[in-house]
Amino acid sequence: MYGCVSPQTEINHHKNNNLIRIVPYLLDQKNKLFSFADCKFANEKEKESTGRLVMFKEFGILNSYTIESTFYSYYNPKMGQKKKVNVEDD
Repeated sequence: MYGCVSPQTEINHHKNNNLIRIVPYLLDQKNKLFSFADCKFANEKEKESTGRLVMFKEFGILNSYTIESTFYSYYNPKMGQKKKVNVEDD
């Protein structure tokens, strides 16, 4: 999951950056298939035209994310192997 970063020029940038990270953190706490450690928070120049950055910069929406997913399997370093995801998995 990719999220934005509030610039240090803003007065509340620490608070904003914590608010940006809360959704991925909660996903990590509630779902073993999601990893907060694998999330990246940055405002990359080559990504300025993405919906995530446009919503963040132009409209001030802190919780705008890009999420990548797979329909086949996932790799969790804690488990040490790839695992095929079944509908029955929790």
